[in-house]
Amino acid sequence: MQLMFGWECHPYWYKVAHIIELFIMDAFVDMFITICIVVNTVFMALDHANMDDTLAQTLRIGNYVRPLSLSLSLSLSLA
Repeated sequence: MQLMFGWECHPYWYKVAHIIELFIMDAFVDMFITICIVVNTVFMALDHANMDDTLAQTLRIGNYVRPLSLSLSLSLSLA
């Protein structure tokens, strides 16, 4: 990082960055992102006109949970 930006970060940040790197580089995180993409595709395929109220509620909840989980994993991979 110092080569690219030219400044030193706080030593605590290097520890935090290392922990985040261990989490992000795990194969299960990649699998989780892949599963989120597949579930997103299935939810988009289930969305149609004249849906049952239960299905509509399930899709509505899924539309809140899935973007949050993807945003969290993607923001951690950028850190």
